[in-house]
Amino acid sequence: GEPLMNLEQCVAAVRSLIDPDRFNISARHVTVSTAGLPEGIRQLAATHLPITLAISLHAPNDALRKKIMPLANKHSLDDVLAAAEAFYESRHREITLEYLLLAGFNDTNVCAEGLARIANRLRCNVNVIVYNPVDHLEFTSPSPAQAAEFVKRLRSRGVNAHLRASRGGDTQAACGQLRLRSGAAQ
Repeated sequence: GEPLMNLEQCVAAVRSLIDPDRFNISARHVTVSTAGLPEGIRQLAATHLPITLAISLHAPNDALRKKIMPLANKHSLDDVLAAAEAFYESRHREITLEYLLLAGFNDTNVCAEGLARIANRLRCNVNVIVYNPVDHLEFTSPSPAQAAEFVKRLRSRGVNAHLRASRGGDTQAACGQLRLRSGAAQ
């Protein structure tokens, strides 16, 4: 689920994880990942917890984001980025952008340029994630060479970008694949 839709419990969980008398995990090793709820990002910033924020961006503009992320119909990319800037200013910790790479959809040079502008504006890292195929969805995965080329384009524009290894695809248990298998979406 979206942790910022349950911010009070999310913050309580983070405080528990970093509490020296409980789990004693360094706050710098804790990341809260969001699909991009601007008000939630601002509220999380106000906690001043020294954690990392990861935003599932998946597209460098509103038109593409709206096609794959229902939340983008409510919250514009500009609003998400403004909230991300506020988060950065509250603690000067780099933000991570998660970018799901979909062949022929958001893997173009134009998308790389747009993503690089955003990443450089926010001074953030980008994790590129190759799409895990899901039955009944129209998207396909880029080839390993295409994914590597996209990351190379980002790096050539000064972005600290990484191709994240996917695990579980061989058993249809990778990110995004279990939802349909469980029958939740049917």
